Amino acid sequence: MKNILLLGLAMPLLSQCYSFRGITVDPQWKTYYVENVVDKSPTGAPAELADMLASKLSKTIRNETSLQLDESQPDIRIEMTITRYETIAGNIAQGESTPYNLFNLSLQVQWTDTHNPQKSWKRNFNFQEEIPSTTDFFEIRDELLRRAVDKLTEDIFNSAFTNW
Repeated sequence: MKNILLLGLAMPLLSQCYSFRGITVDPQWKTYYVENVVDKSPTGAPAELADMLASKLSKTIRNETSLQLDESQPDIRIEMTITRYETIAGNIAQGESTPYNLFNLSLQVQWTDTHNPQKSWKRNFNFQEEIPSTTDFFEIRDELLRRAVDKLTEDIFNSAFTNW
């Protein structure tokens, strides 16, 4: 009984810096802000993609950590730039048609720790998926973007909070 009581008292303290999912949140971090996503892809991404990325990452941070949203002076500032958005033909042999197209979405992410600038980082994240060449891209675009946003958000979150 005594051990259970001690564990109950210690849990709030432990949850300040560690999650049972392996998430590490620096105790100095209380707030975060995800900047508006900038599109610098040569072909131009759909306008809604920037909002989808910022919203999904912000929601994931809010739901998976104790950090609070703060636009004015966040402890963590996240900036994302779409650097590639394209669908290209897959590898083909001369005289043959390609059985698939390759969808590519790439982001550059700047993670800034305002307390410890040496812990800040800039990394590239990429999502690729093969699409059968017989499929109309615009019929699957929304679902493809949702999968891309989910995967990229997971990768960014893991990189930031699990030292992945």
